[in-house]
Amino acid sequence: MKEADSNIEAVSAAFTAIANGDIDAAVKQLDANAKWDVAHALPEGGHYQGVDAIREMLRRQRQRFGSYKLLHTTVHGDANTVFFEYTRSPSMDEHAKGSEHCIAACEMAMGKVREIREFVHRA
Repeated sequence: MKEADSNIEAVSAAFTAIANGDIDAAVKQLDANAKWDVAHALPEGGHYQGVDAIREMLRRQRQRFGSYKLLHTTVHGDANTVFFEYTRSPSMDEHAKGSEHCIAACEMAMGKVREIREFVHRA
């Protein structure tokens, strides 16, 4: 398997796990010193470093959002970077109130996510 394919699978697995409420499975895809910059337009917006801080941010995000669907996912990547574009929505309607259209730029290292910069537009 090419490194780019492995990276794409790791990022896809992390975001799918988050959407399914399995935060522990999601953080297994992260480097121990991972960083996640969450768009400041969101209530949990800010900079998080380390698996524990990211896990807590994802729990707060899950409490705010409840369960949601990942719609229209697109993923591209290479040996160093993966871009994951998606819509998270409380329903199957991407334009439903509360939907968030996101792009996550993920920097990879040794098959793990080292850094995520997340950009969001809220519906």
